[in-house]
Amino acid sequence: MSKTGTSVYMDRKILYWIDEKIKERVYRNRSHAFEYAVAQLMKNDRHQRLDYWSLTVSDIKHINLQN
Repeated sequence: MSKTGTSVYMDRKILYWIDEKIKERVYRNRSHAFEYAVAQLMKNDRHQRLDYWSLTVSDIKHINLQN
């Protein structure tokens, strides 16, 4: 899967929390945290199935270091 860059603006408290999770080695970096969060939203969204976006279970496991 190819990747594309983007900018995201958010509350500093959220970014601080993400940075703390990176220090705890939950996520590799900010991109990994955002990618994981969006993948979880897609997984839980009734209208948008992961199959539609051509993501597989192995893609999600790759994103989630805890699995």
